[in-house]
Amino acid sequence: MKNYYSLILLILGFLNILKAQTVEKRTLDSFFYYSDSIKTINSIKFNSQIDLLIQNDLGEIRVDISYKIDELNSINNAKIDTALLQNYGFKVLTVYKNHAIALISFDKLMQLSEKLSSDYFITPIYNITAGQKTKSLPISEGPELQNSSSYINGTSLGGEGIKIAIIDAGFQSINWAITNNIVKTPVYMWANGGQITDINILNSGQSVHGTAVFEAIFNHAPNAEFELYDIDISATSQAAAITQALANGCKILNLSVTCFDDKFTDNSGVWCDAANTASQNNAIVFKSAGNSAKKTWVGQFKDSNNNNLHEWLDLDEKNVFNPNDPFFLRLSWELLFGADLDLLLYRVDTLSNGTTQNILVGSGTNNGWNYETVSLNPGTNKYFFQVRNQNPSVKPKFKITTNLGISSYQYYTEESSVDSPHSTNPNVMTVGAVDSTKYLSPAFSTDIITSYSSRGPSISGNLAPNFVAPTGTYSFVYGGDFTGTSCSSPNAAGMAAAFWSAHPYLIASGVCEIITRKAEMYKDWGDAGPDNIYGNGGVYLYDYVPNTYYVHQEGGNIVLPSLPYRSLQTAQNSVPTNSSLFLLDKTNVFTQTLGVGSAANKNIKYITAKGFGAVVK
Repeated sequence: MKNYYSLILLILGFLNILKAQTVEKRTLDSFFYYSDSIKTINSIKFNSQIDLLIQNDLGEIRVDISYKIDELNSINNAKIDTALLQNYGFKVLTVYKNHAIALISFDKLMQLSEKLSSDYFITPIYNITAGQKTKSLPISEGPELQNSSSYINGTSLGGEGIKIAIIDAGFQSINWAITNNIVKTPVYMWANGGQITDINILNSGQSVHGTAVFEAIFNHAPNAEFELYDIDISATSQAAAITQALANGCKILNLSVTCFDDKFTDNSGVWCDAANTASQNNAIVFKSAGNSAKKTWVGQFKDSNNNNLHEWLDLDEKNVFNPNDPFFLRLSWELLFGADLDLLLYRVDTLSNGTTQNILVGSGTNNGWNYETVSLNPGTNKYFFQVRNQNPSVKPKFKITTNLGISSYQYYTEESSVDSPHSTNPNVMTVGAVDSTKYLSPAFSTDIITSYSSRGPSISGNLAPNFVAPTGTYSFVYGGDFTGTSCSSPNAAGMAAAFWSAHPYLIASGVCEIITRKAEMYKDWGDAGPDNIYGNGGVYLYDYVPNTYYVHQEGGNIVLPSLPYRSLQTAQNSVPTNSSLFLLDKTNVFTQTLGVGSAANKNIKYITAKGFGAVVK
């Protein structure tokens, strides 16, 4: 086994130098994983394992390299020099504007990072994927619970004409799933930053997560075309995949993976840049809200005793948790001039005399950037983290969160636990989760959200999630429940694909408006109207009816059917004979009279939330 002892000494010394310099070399993020395999260095115990980093057979790790991310509008104004990176020995896989994903030997990382200017910043990419619980349930739960089942059979198209991109991490067992008709053969595959033609590359992945997402969408839209993108949790990798999927003509994109960007506020960073671009070009992006409702804390830095440590409650400066798997902590804060926070991770050891000792096992201390990360492969101990302020004169709003390995912090805020940066584009749909056993609950039901489903508002105060969808639906790939918002997002995406194929005249904005309104009409859970727990409600479709058009007096357009009609009279005059008009206004009260004028002889049927029938004038 390689001896990384000298390398750790070098890293520790390098980080200490950074702290001492006025003009610092800010190129390498803290990324080492620590556990109970211990080596003692300068009275602090560290572990040299790197097993949780994404590595290939050559021992190369995957890193995200960003350029000038602290400058305003750097995404569009700065371009990363891939030739320079390759000349230094980085194997560049993926590029998105001022970001790149590259491979590099772990042994060479420190040496090469020192060659880059302070405009570059390197962050390792972690290999942490989601799990599942199991129980025996019937198949096709998603379509039954959301009523997309009527859009699959008969005269409906079941997703035909819609190309769907599944952008996810891990497609293990994809060959088995195709052979057993659980999914179908994809028309395009992408991995390591480019197109691949050998499906065995996907099949050998380390997780079945992406295959389960594929299965969930396929259940709703079996006649769609599918593209598979094997990515990681870096924003750069996901942004590049989104861009390629858009170029390939995908109409629906699903991302059921956590994304950690280098920005903080809404609509910032490369992920939002790519997702917003896709949504502005007649595509819909579905994004899982996250499973972090009880493992997120958001708020203003507080330090009443002036010791530069944040106080979570009263004077308590320790946020305790008990991890059960490898985990990844991320601290980020608003970009205020001079703001600089550190993330400190401690393990609590019980000594032979019964007393306890707090051992520093990880820290993120990169001055000048607005985020820090620490990861750990834990033992059975209790742990806690602290947030330290390097510039007490500035007390920024900050967020600390994790994706897996921890069930709850001692101190957490369910509010604003939704993944950030958050996109507010109307065609980017953030999806929360309600368990399948509660999805038929009546409107205005409360306390049916899953305990882990991330909530809004967003960091910038906007509505989140957009709506919720069922989770815990059956998966052949997992052999039982597929859980988390990782499951609810593809259930929403698959339902949308089935609906869109049945209404090909709609544009993306029209689809989003209609399914959002139907969520509020049928499953407006929690407070009346939109809220930051259920969004607009649970996504649900009315039974498929051929030749149906939509009227929404609060939105839409005047003449074209690509969006819901704003005026009932205009809709009656515009739709073909023998059509149906679905009235999206929740009150079912319209100011126009039904079936008069040019609509008198069209044999139009009218549908409200309660079914066919007239509305009150």
